[in-house]
Amino acid sequence: MRYAGVITAAGLSSRMRDFKPLMTVGDSTMLADIVSNYRFIGAKEIVAVGGYKGDLLKKNADILGISFAENPNYAETGMFESFCIGIQALKNEYDYVLVSPCDVPVISKETLKKLSEAEGDVIRPVCNGRGGHPLILSREAAEKISGYTGENGIQGAVRNLGFEVNSVEVDDVGILMDADTPEDFKALRKLRMEHKSGGFLWPDISVTIAKADTVLTPKIAQFLEMMRGSKRSCCTQTSGMPFSLARSSKRPCMPSRALQLMCSQRITMSALNISTNSQSSSKRT
Repeated sequence: MRYAGVITAAGLSSRMRDFKPLMTVGDSTMLADIVSNYRFIGAKEIVAVGGYKGDLLKKNADILGISFAENPNYAETGMFESFCIGIQALKNEYDYVLVSPCDVPVISKETLKKLSEAEGDVIRPVCNGRGGHPLILSREAAEKISGYTGENGIQGAVRNLGFEVNSVEVDDVGILMDADTPEDFKALRKLRMEHKSGGFLWPDISVTIAKADTVLTPKIAQFLEMMRGSKRSCCTQTSGMPFSLARSSKRPCMPSRALQLMCSQRITMSALNISTNSQSSSKRT
């Protein structure tokens, strides 16, 4: 049996906020994992259909020894259009073609073997009553589906063209798991580690990078500038009363209030280059 493969990878990956085909799951990229899955079944010719960051995808396709085809309208079209482009780009003879988006890479070898032994024009894996990827299409089905101009993509084509679907039951949730969001990707990585570890423990390390709060805020800068002036000026501007009245008032004048705010901001006096004498005079005011 001669197999070919099409990987649709033209999308913007907008919800993921990263370029999905080249994101690493385990020790290889999602693109490389799907290529490995296809080759396990026996695919000789594999085409990756790209659009967004197409040049980068093509370079990696070359490294993996697969072909690249471009979907120039990737921003306005979906997986079905990329599938059609991929089918048209196949140059060699084949009996069946595997089809999968680029973000469903974690498929067990048992599932792949079971799919390769199935028969029919349209073969799909099913887990817990839900269909997943990869699909396997006969050459006749692939060519007719790629010429379909109706609605609902491959599903609509299969239904309207009258192809019977052979649903192959598998115990493999990986066929259902894609990586549309960072949370999906984390779950996908966990599943990959479970496959590789055989149920044993594995390291799962998360690193968070956060931006520190601004140390010198505009309000602090204003206070420091005011502290450079006279005590009388500070008291007048901050307490709203003359220095002579502020001395006897319980309301703190500028320097004390500035110190309180700086403490709440976790700013050390030495970091602001304020001398000990200035601190002392501020406390006496």
